[in-house]
Amino acid sequence: GTQVKTIEDEDTPFISFQKEESRFYGSTGCNSFFGNYEVKEKQDNITLSNIGSTKKLCADMTVEDAIFSAFAQVASVNYNDTKMQLKDANGNVIMELSPVK
Repeated sequence: GTQVKTIEDEDTPFISFQKEESRFYGSTGCNSFFGNYEVKEKQDNITLSNIGSTKKLCADMTVEDAIFSAFAQVASVNYNDTKMQLKDANGNVIMELSPVK
């Protein structure tokens, strides 16, 4: 994926996965988003669905567009204690996430 820099006046983007409910939520830095996820039989296959978001007008849509574009391509996930990688169907990393400390 491409590194995307956040806008000074916006919040830090984040995503949180709720395992018990198979839901995720977060922020693009401007708008909030939410949806469902399902991990398939093969442990690294993941599907994101029912994605929705607030629709505030953002000063710069670069980060938001990159996040939603990545969501549309997610096919698998790899994770450990230090990072989570969301990958496309070809195994290319499209989003790399680090835990908040």
